[in-house]
Amino acid sequence: MRSYGVSVLVSNKKHIESCPICSSPDQKEIIDRVLILSNEEQAPYRLKIVRCGYCQHVYQNYVWNEEQLKQYYFSGPAYYRPDYSHNIPSTSLIRFDSVMEDIKPFLIQDCLHLDVGGYAGHFSYYLSNHVKESHCLDVSSYLPTGSSKNVKIIKDSLFEYACKSDEQYDFISLNHTLEHLTDLQSVKNALSKLLKPNGYLLIEVPDNLEMTESILDYTLDHTQYFTGHSLFEFLDDKFYIRTFRHFKYNKTVDVGKGFMYRVLAQQKVEQLAYSPQKKQKYVERIIEKIENRINNNSRIYVWGSGYHTRLLFSLSKVIHQKTCYLIDSDPTREGRIAFGKKIVHPSKLTYQKNVPLLISSFAYRQEIGDLARSFFSAESIINPYEI
Repeated sequence: MRSYGVSVLVSNKKHIESCPICSSPDQKEIIDRVLILSNEEQAPYRLKIVRCGYCQHVYQNYVWNEEQLKQYYFSGPAYYRPDYSHNIPSTSLIRFDSVMEDIKPFLIQDCLHLDVGGYAGHFSYYLSNHVKESHCLDVSSYLPTGSSKNVKIIKDSLFEYACKSDEQYDFISLNHTLEHLTDLQSVKNALSKLLKPNGYLLIEVPDNLEMTESILDYTLDHTQYFTGHSLFEFLDDKFYIRTFRHFKYNKTVDVGKGFMYRVLAQQKVEQLAYSPQKKQKYVERIIEKIENRINNNSRIYVWGSGYHTRLLFSLSKVIHQKTCYLIDSDPTREGRIAFGKKIVHPSKLTYQKNVPLLISSFAYRQEIGDLARSFFSAESIINPYEI
């Protein structure tokens, strides 16, 4: 790579001031470099990657604006391979067959499907044999020229389509799309608008936890680098997690050989029958029951260090004061401080006789409950989601 001075103007002007997941302004710089792209007509690109100090999400701090991204995806030498016939490549079929194993039990009869970022329509054509109709949404120049069979092609951005469309879908998929998008809160709002109540959302993204700080390990048009924790944090307020997989494809597929996260989530239905006052009283009763359970204990453990724990501590000073440690299975959080409490990994625990454990993660509640019985007695484990 050629060396350029600081006077070089870069093409991307949008500066991300807070975490796309949790909105924290606390950033730790990982990479800050000026890249000279192979296309001489493209201005140099500033690649700045930071890690959120609160939820540990990794993301690009300087990103292309929407017009630059459109130019990138409309261009001939874009990132994707040049095989864009309606015949689905065998490498894609391996991935699609794997996806189908996870989603088939949730596909309802006469399902209407939307594939966001479907570039050549391959997943829509694949899924058209299993749903009533599949719509492929993208801005890529590799989209088929027109709709056919029960596949509809929509050449538009997610945000623009969500604003002007009255359509709602039973099932929406983002297969290796979310990592390319910037404004994640707007993405989530758009998906919620397009998804039917109780509709299902499928997301597959690469796992970037094991990446080194070498520039060769990062894909230029990836603006988000998810961990399992940050992916759950992204979905938690609007979706129930139904299935979660962390895996590596056993064969070479079109998205590479690395580890993947795959989440199938169901949209939460707003309980409009309950007034805010009734909801508050319901939460207060749960907190009261928890405080009664730990009344005779001087210390407790809380398993979880994310949004639910922050909410729990904000609602109860008693729970916060009695918590001696937070437990989190994410090895990158070991030894960190969250909400004034030190985080420990489960591997560092020994059997805790008569010490209460409070589960504080809706998405992982069952997994935590199963693992916690190795360290805590069954009667000392408190699951607030079942109270």
